[in-house]
Amino acid sequence: MKYPVILSLFLSVIVFGLSHRPDTASAQETIRSQRDTSDSKRTSRNKFLRSGDPVPGRYIVTFAPETSLRPSSEWETVSTVYQMAGEYGTSVDDVFTSAIRGFSAEMTEQQALALSQDERVLFVEEDSYTYPTGVQSSSDWGLDRIDQRELPLNGAFMYSHTGAGVSVYVVDSGIRPTHEDFGGRASIAFDALSDGQNGMDCTGHGTHVAGTIGSSTYGVAKNANLYGVRVLPCSGPGLVSRMIAGINWVTSNHNSPAVMNISITVTNISQSLNNAIENAVNSGITVVTSAGNYGADACNYSPAATPSAIVVGAIGDNDVRMPYSNYGSCVDIFAPGNAIRSLSHQNDSGTRVMSGTSMAAPMVTGAAALFLEANPYAGPSTVANRLKLDATPGRITNIDTVSPNRLLYTWLGDTEPPVPGSVTIIKEVQALDGSTASTEAFTYTTSNLGVDNFSLIDNDEEPADRLVNSGIFLFNEQNAISVMEDQKHGWALTEIECTETSPNGLPHSNNTYASIQDRQANIIVEEGEAVTCIFRSQQLAPTSAPASVSGRVTNNMGYGVKNVRVRIEDMVTGQSRAVMTNAFGFYSFNELPTTHLYTVSAKAARRQPFVVSSYTFNLYDNITGMDFQMQ
Repeated sequence: MKYPVILSLFLSVIVFGLSHRPDTASAQETIRSQRDTSDSKRTSRNKFLRSGDPVPGRYIVTFAPETSLRPSSEWETVSTVYQMAGEYGTSVDDVFTSAIRGFSAEMTEQQALALSQDERVLFVEEDSYTYPTGVQSSSDWGLDRIDQRELPLNGAFMYSHTGAGVSVYVVDSGIRPTHEDFGGRASIAFDALSDGQNGMDCTGHGTHVAGTIGSSTYGVAKNANLYGVRVLPCSGPGLVSRMIAGINWVTSNHNSPAVMNISITVTNISQSLNNAIENAVNSGITVVTSAGNYGADACNYSPAATPSAIVVGAIGDNDVRMPYSNYGSCVDIFAPGNAIRSLSHQNDSGTRVMSGTSMAAPMVTGAAALFLEANPYAGPSTVANRLKLDATPGRITNIDTVSPNRLLYTWLGDTEPPVPGSVTIIKEVQALDGSTASTEAFTYTTSNLGVDNFSLIDNDEEPADRLVNSGIFLFNEQNAISVMEDQKHGWALTEIECTETSPNGLPHSNNTYASIQDRQANIIVEEGEAVTCIFRSQQLAPTSAPASVSGRVTNNMGYGVKNVRVRIEDMVTGQSRAVMTNAFGFYSFNELPTTHLYTVSAKAARRQPFVVSSYTFNLYDNITGMDFQMQ
């Protein structure tokens, strides 16, 4: 009974569409009948401007200067906008009355071309995207590999595009669209099975594949729209007919620009499946398939034997073709496929690691989405050729002479990616016995370094005495890195030495500085620059001579406040004591052991707040002036 229901729904959609959307011919006739086509209202000048990165179906209309309105007459501009929209049958999104006079609208290219010839219009321009250049630090190794030509990995995935506006169809075991890392961009499109799953992934394969394509953390195309097309059951093998059903649905219903990922292999050649994929490609869909995991010639398996599909083999993290990966002349490109972390289908936050050419194909699918974002009208052959031409040649080992030695490369910027900078934090100590080693752990608090805190031990052995981040790509003062060493009982921080070096040919300036008083290094990394900061500490000798701490409590007028409770706690022994301020607001603590870590706090009887309510410090000598002021 599934088919009558589907047919009924299909007919309902058609009827609704016919009752609410005029066909193209009717719309064009309306334009012709409503628009004055006299020579006084039209010009033959070419005023239709194309963008290098257009948003499909969106245009910006700028009015001609001779018909621009007075600045005070915004209502006249609005009136003209809607008059023109009515004449040409377009919708209106935004009206511009200041920086330019005109409007933005959704319309067909035919409508935009007609509108550009109106004498009231200076020009009509294709709307275009604007892109931030993003960096993902501490990325999965697979992402880290595909944005750089050479090893070693630099610990980051750089991307100039995100796949925004591209529809990616994952023909697989379904998808878990509610996973938080999809960010609401994933949905269920079609289920070829009638087992009650309704497109939900019950094996995890499809969700993992979709996560590699477009999840926020593990995806190549982080803003692509993802559609699950379920063709595999919860257990056991699937059927070629179900695969064809899924491909058929995508071919009939896809949104352009579109990419289809098929990480499924048949153990033989299926001409029906190959033909279905060929027809999908002919409809404008870029199709990416896995080469298969048989360690054999991919030309002997479908869908890898499909000529127009982009067929992907798998490598490991050392650029070696994995032994399980199929190979041969039917393979177009290789991508990371071994031990790839992506999303789990078991909950909305989980991840899992999987291996295979099934994991390599979505890397290439994501790269195709990046290219289609920048070139939304590119056909499947153009996408395939660009990916193959951009691939890094000659890097893969354990490869035969027939297979193409091409490794996926995803950077689409106008120039090569920037050279990453690096930050190294080193701890050096001077112990009482004169040695330069200690078992003491020193802790650090950071910002913009990729970790919030870390510990170092100067035991004269690397890497315990240092932290290295070699994937720094934020090269401005707004992204300055701060590293602060926490106080350590029995040790005095005596020096913070920072040095900056840069490779030849890149700009360089010494703009990193350190403050012993703040116990902090403030680091600004420039492109390709290596910054090293050494924190040096001297061990303090224990002493029997006590010390004191004193201060005053005042109100916001500067007058002393009596009977305020001031408390000091020895953070080493856990002991504490308290005193009340005298008639003039003064307090003091005497006979305090030195080299200990203390906290002093004030608490007023009526709970009035203080500007600073507590201090934490190492006591080495008498301290005066530790004051508290009420707000």
